[in-house]
Amino acid sequence: MKERKTMLRLNSFYSAASLAAIILLFVPTFTFAQHLDLMGSYDSLSSPSNVYVEGSYAYVTDYAHGMSIVNISNRHLPLFVGAYNTPYYEYDISIQNGLAYIGSGLSEPYLGAFYIVNVANPTAPSLLGSLTSFNWELTRVEAIGNYAYIETYGGSYIINIQNPAAPVIAGPFNPPGYVLDFRYDSLLYAACGAAGLSIYDITDPVNPQQVGNSGAAVLSAAVSLNDSLPGYAFVADFNIGLVIINVSNPSEPFLVGEVELPSRIWDIEESKSYAYAATDSGLVIIDITNLESPQIVASATEARGAKSIDYKDGFIYVACQQSMKIFRFAPVTCNYVPGDINGSGNASGLDLTYAVRYFKGGVPPPIRCDMCPQHIPFYAAGDVNGSCFFNGMDIMYFIRCSREGLEFRYCPSCPPDSI
Repeated sequence: MKERKTMLRLNSFYSAASLAAIILLFVPTFTFAQHLDLMGSYDSLSSPSNVYVEGSYAYVTDYAHGMSIVNISNRHLPLFVGAYNTPYYEYDISIQNGLAYIGSGLSEPYLGAFYIVNVANPTAPSLLGSLTSFNWELTRVEAIGNYAYIETYGGSYIINIQNPAAPVIAGPFNPPGYVLDFRYDSLLYAACGAAGLSIYDITDPVNPQQVGNSGAAVLSAAVSLNDSLPGYAFVADFNIGLVIINVSNPSEPFLVGEVELPSRIWDIEESKSYAYAATDSGLVIIDITNLESPQIVASATEARGAKSIDYKDGFIYVACQQSMKIFRFAPVTCNYVPGDINGSGNASGLDLTYAVRYFKGGVPPPIRCDMCPQHIPFYAAGDVNGSCFFNGMDIMYFIRCSREGLEFRYCPSCPPDSI
């Protein structure tokens, strides 16, 4: 969501000294109440490991039931339409051009397999090709063009998938640690656990060249990239929670911000201003408007035991416990004009006077947006510095706007209805 700002110039101003007494120095900590709705649930799963959404279908791998294909056209009533059952645990899936690439175990302990399944007809998926020669279970898959990058408990490999009926191992892949997740966007990003986030140039697909690494300070479990925020990687860190890394110069990635989550994180997705985390305690939604200081804004314990997450077209799909949950999240809005503290319909110097009188014990602003922060009352129109709290700091920012021609801001988690 692009931030809307309101320009204001005043003909008069208040001195900073005369207002010092009304500045509130201590700002309480609070979270935000948002519109997070459980839309639907598909509950015929045993222990789902991954969810991948493509078009009108969700493809869910299950440790016990293979791959289930669920029609999500009606998100209130997701329906099973097809399945492909492998002999043993299914760990991961990647979809490309109507084909599903599946990482799995075999019936014998620790052996692994790679399957290519035609899902062009979701009601009748069919096996095209496979590799069953891995000595360890195959746990991660990322299909990119004619190659798939895979991880097993015994090492990483590159598979040539140009002929889906006859995939072949093209060579080894040697990341610095065990890969827990892959993500591709012109470069290949590998979440390598204790070895951090590694970045590869795969111009030559069978000879990846490492161009950067975040270092061991990041215990990376998963990685996601935001099309709206190029140059940043959003990393699920087992120790911390969400870690944001600047990768605009891939050879020198560096930490930008982080937020501690209430339980262990397993997967991460994001879209525009929000990140969506799959954690042991459920779905957690994080406002990433300020990359240096991301904030938790909502959560859903209905998705307790979440292991995988996907975000498509405004909906959040979570693989958790024995089900796949579908959520919709929308920031709360309120009908106000930034800076219009007295409720006249526009911002002017009279609003500054009104605010000063309010802080000295006068009449409160007429427009309240209590559905936004839990701190009540919340007079959003007065929050001109965008801190999501109305206090004396906003008076100072109001004056600064008048002097320097700056623009008003608003609370990113409680924007005006017009935004």
